[in-house]
Amino acid sequence: MIGGLSNGFGQTILWQKCLGGDSIERAYSIRQTIDEGYIIGGFSYSNNGDVIGNHGESDYWIVKLSDNTGITESIKRDINIYPNPANENIIIEGLQAGTIEIINLQGQDIKKIDVSNEKTSIDISKLFGGVYTMKIKTNDGIVVKRLIKE
Repeated sequence: MIGGLSNGFGQTILWQKCLGGDSIERAYSIRQTIDEGYIIGGFSYSNNGDVIGNHGESDYWIVKLSDNTGITESIKRDINIYPNPANENIIIEGLQAGTIEIINLQGQDIKKIDVSNEKTSIDISKLFGGVYTMKIKTNDGIVVKRLIKE
């Protein structure tokens, strides 16, 4: 069972998810991903439940749990980033107020911008060409978008 607690004493369960079958299951590593989800690695001796087949003594597994921000799809669609791909500047529309983090593929924060306008221009000319993740934090939650720098 995987879960989130509101404090270190386990008094309030915020969420939980059961994975695996009726034999030994063990998670060895859990990491938060840049899209606010989680990736978990471990092993299983089970061949029932969530486990499809057993291929020997024990099987290794990786599970990706997505984020649950509570942001409706209409809010996600209302935030537009263009042009994308881009060379010099990008425009972000539909964000009243919030923070934008530009993150490279290694998970490093490259740029952080506080936004307070409906339409914001961001200079990306100094970024290396490649794919970036834009984590947009608003009062409603977190939206994750991809940015391609040419």
